[in-house]
Amino acid sequence: MADDNRENEGFAEEELQVKVYDFRLMKRLLGFAARYWYLFALAVILLFASTAADLARPYLIGVAIDDFIKKGDAASLSRMGVYFLLLVVSGFLFNLLQIYVLSYAASPSYSTSGRNCFRTCRSCPSPILTKILSEDSLPA
Repeated sequence: MADDNRENEGFAEEELQVKVYDFRLMKRLLGFAARYWYLFALAVILLFASTAADLARPYLIGVAIDDFIKKGDAASLSRMGVYFLLLVVSGFLFNLLQIYVLSYAASPSYSTSGRNCFRTCRSCPSPILTKILSEDSLPA
């Protein structure tokens, strides 16, 4: 029983260290992405728009059932079907644009952090790393 407590304490300490490391890593990565803050803000806005479109669909179905199916109003029901289709398409487009904007914003950030990593490794005293990471192998 005492061994189990020691293992659990070790697990809690390890989990805490990982969280601290993740915070430092995120802070460093956000430093690379700071130049593109407006694209990340646009991605968050697109995320909210996509979520709103996804959440509006069940509401629209509820309105269609309660107001139009029970009354037998076919014209209004077909109009609700068009609205539902517009919500599906707009939700898809918002998701697609969000992925595109995030990919576009992240690409230069990854490139900058990769170049910094290569420069750091190149300054290591290892002759093998120096040969592998020569000036010719660095990305532009």
